[in-house]
Amino acid sequence: MCSKTTSEKVTETHFQKVLKRQKSANSTIQKVLIRQKDAQTTLFLKFYSKSFSNLLGIE
Repeated sequence: MCSKTTSEKVTETHFQKVLKRQKSANSTIQKVLIRQKDAQTTLFLKFYSKSFSNLLGIE
């Protein structure tokens, strides 16, 4: 049976912590990108509905 050395355990623990932080950061980035896309869509719709109303002479 082979046991891990202390440095291997520390390295593995550190790696797991870094991996967890990376996954959390990626999740946060995905949420921000979704919100940004929603905001861009909203602005696009507002702009074009106003432009369309102006073309039709509706205020």
